[in-house]
Amino acid sequence: MVSSLMRQMQLEPFFLGFDDAFNQLMGLKNDLNKHISNYPPYNIKKIDDNEFELEFAVAGFDKKDVKVIMDMGKLRVSGTIGEREDGTEFLHKGIATRSFSSTFALGEHVEVESAEVENGLLKVRLKKYLPKHLQPKEIVVR
Repeated sequence: MVSSLMRQMQLEPFFLGFDDAFNQLMGLKNDLNKHISNYPPYNIKKIDDNEFELEFAVAGFDKKDVKVIMDMGKLRVSGTIGEREDGTEFLHKGIATRSFSSTFALGEHVEVESAEVENGLLKVRLKKYLPKHLQPKEIVVR
Protein backbone atom coordinates (compact mmCIF):
# COMPACT_ATOMS: atom_id res chain seq x y z
CA MET A 1 0.00 0.00 0.00
CA VAL A 2 1.33 3.39 -0.99
CA SER A 3 1.37 5.97 1.76
CA SER A 4 -0.32 9.35 1.50
CA LEU A 5 3.03 11.09 1.39
CA MET A 6 4.26 8.81 -1.40
CA ARG A 7 1.16 9.49 -3.51
CA GLN A 8 1.52 13.21 -2.92
CA MET A 9 5.16 13.08 -4.02
CA GLN A 10 4.15 11.20 -7.21
CA LEU A 11 1.49 13.79 -8.12
CA GLU A 12 3.33 16.92 -7.03
CA PRO A 13 5.27 17.61 -10.25
CA PHE A 14 2.03 17.74 -12.22
CA PHE A 15 -0.45 19.27 -9.74
CA LEU A 16 1.08 22.27 -8.06
CA GLY A 17 -0.90 23.79 -5.22
CA PHE A 18 -3.24 20.81 -4.78
CA ASP A 19 -1.66 19.51 -1.57
CA ASP A 20 -4.56 20.54 0.67
CA ALA A 21 -7.19 19.21 -1.75
CA PHE A 22 -5.41 15.84 -1.94
CA ASN A 23 -5.19 15.59 1.85
CA GLN A 24 -8.88 16.55 2.20
CA LEU A 25 -9.92 13.84 -0.27
CA MET A 26 -7.87 11.20 1.51
CA GLY A 27 -9.30 12.25 4.89
CA LEU A 28 -12.86 12.19 3.53
CA LYS A 29 -12.33 8.76 1.97
CA ASN A 30 -11.01 7.36 5.24
CA ASP A 31 -13.87 8.92 7.21
CA LEU A 32 -16.55 7.57 4.86
CA ASN A 33 -14.99 4.08 4.76
CA LYS A 34 -15.58 3.78 8.51
CA HIS A 35 -19.33 4.04 7.98
CA ILE A 36 -19.91 1.85 4.92
CA SER A 37 -22.88 -0.48 5.25
CA ASN A 38 -24.46 -2.97 2.88
CA TYR A 39 -27.92 -2.24 4.26
CA PRO A 40 -30.07 -1.21 2.62
CA PRO A 41 -28.87 -2.25 -0.83
CA TYR A 42 -28.53 0.69 -3.20
CA ASN A 43 -27.78 1.60 -6.81
CA ILE A 44 -26.06 4.68 -8.19
CA LYS A 45 -27.33 5.53 -11.67
CA LYS A 46 -25.71 8.02 -14.02
CA ILE A 47 -28.45 9.84 -15.94
CA ASP A 48 -26.04 12.09 -17.86
CA ASP A 49 -22.81 13.98 -17.18
CA ASN A 50 -24.52 16.25 -14.64
CA GLU A 51 -27.30 14.10 -13.17
CA PHE A 52 -27.24 11.03 -10.93
CA GLU A 53 -29.83 9.02 -9.03
CA LEU A 54 -29.36 7.00 -5.87
CA GLU A 55 -31.87 4.18 -5.39
CA PHE A 56 -32.25 2.51 -1.98
CA ALA A 57 -34.28 -0.67 -1.41
CA VAL A 58 -36.51 0.44 1.48
CA ALA A 59 -39.36 -2.08 1.45
CA GLY A 60 -41.46 -1.59 4.58
CA PHE A 61 -40.37 2.03 5.06
CA ASP A 62 -42.86 4.85 4.53
CA LYS A 63 -41.74 8.31 3.39
CA LYS A 64 -42.15 9.55 6.97
CA ASP A 65 -39.60 6.92 8.08
CA VAL A 66 -36.71 8.17 5.93
CA LYS A 67 -34.61 11.33 6.03
CA VAL A 68 -32.39 12.82 3.34
CA ILE A 69 -30.03 15.50 4.65
CA MET A 70 -27.44 17.45 2.67
CA ASP A 71 -24.88 19.28 4.81
CA MET A 72 -21.33 20.50 4.30
CA GLY A 73 -20.73 18.55 1.08
CA LYS A 74 -22.12 15.29 2.43
CA LEU A 75 -25.41 13.53 1.77
CA ARG A 76 -26.83 11.44 4.60
CA VAL A 77 -29.72 9.07 3.97
CA SER A 78 -31.24 7.41 7.01
CA GLY A 79 -34.33 5.50 8.01
CA THR A 80 -35.98 4.34 11.22
CA ILE A 81 -39.17 2.36 11.73
CA GLY A 82 -40.73 2.25 15.16
CA GLU A 83 -42.12 -0.93 16.68
CA ARG A 84 -45.51 -2.04 15.33
CA GLU A 85 -48.25 -1.28 17.79
CA ASP A 86 -51.09 -3.15 16.10
CA GLY A 87 -50.31 -6.45 17.86
CA THR A 88 -49.33 -8.27 14.66
CA GLU A 89 -47.71 -11.65 15.32
CA PHE A 90 -45.24 -12.74 12.66
CA LEU A 91 -44.71 -16.45 11.97
CA HIS A 92 -41.77 -15.47 9.74
CA LYS A 93 -40.28 -11.99 9.33
CA GLY A 94 -37.95 -11.87 6.33
CA ILE A 95 -38.31 -8.20 5.39
CA ALA A 96 -35.65 -6.24 7.24
CA THR A 97 -36.85 -3.06 8.86
CA ARG A 98 -33.83 -2.16 10.95
CA SER A 99 -32.59 1.40 11.07
CA PHE A 100 -29.96 2.50 8.57
CA SER A 101 -27.72 5.44 7.78
CA SER A 102 -25.55 5.93 4.68
CA THR A 103 -23.29 8.89 3.96
CA PHE A 104 -21.94 10.00 0.58
CA ALA A 105 -19.45 12.74 -0.29
CA LEU A 106 -20.83 15.15 -2.86
CA GLY A 107 -18.75 16.97 -5.43
CA GLU A 108 -18.64 20.73 -5.54
CA HIS A 109 -21.85 22.31 -6.89
CA VAL A 110 -23.88 19.07 -6.56
CA GLU A 111 -27.40 19.62 -5.21
CA VAL A 112 -30.26 17.31 -4.29
CA GLU A 113 -33.03 17.82 -6.84
CA SER A 114 -35.64 15.51 -5.31
CA ALA A 115 -36.26 12.53 -3.04
CA GLU A 116 -39.26 10.21 -3.20
CA VAL A 117 -40.34 6.77 -2.06
CA GLU A 118 -42.03 4.74 -4.79
CA ASN A 119 -42.69 0.99 -4.97
CA GLY A 120 -40.28 0.20 -2.12
CA LEU A 121 -37.46 2.34 -3.57
CA LEU A 122 -36.18 5.62 -2.20
CA LYS A 123 -34.97 7.62 -5.18
CA VAL A 124 -32.68 10.61 -4.57
CA ARG A 125 -31.97 12.70 -7.68
CA LEU A 126 -28.71 14.71 -7.71
CA LYS A 127 -27.66 17.38 -10.18
CA LYS A 128 -24.40 19.21 -10.69
CA TYR A 129 -24.81 22.91 -11.42
CA LEU A 130 -21.98 24.96 -12.88
CA PRO A 131 -22.26 28.51 -11.54
CA LYS A 132 -22.28 31.23 -14.18
CA HIS A 133 -18.91 32.62 -13.03
CA LEU A 134 -17.34 29.18 -13.73
CA GLN A 135 -18.88 28.64 -17.16
CA PRO A 136 -16.65 29.14 -20.19
CA LYS A 137 -16.63 32.73 -21.38
CA GLU A 138 -15.34 33.91 -24.72
CA ILE A 139 -13.23 37.05 -24.57
CA VAL A 140 -13.58 39.40 -27.55
CA VAL A 141 -10.18 40.23 -29.03
CA ARG A 142 -9.87 43.85 -30.17
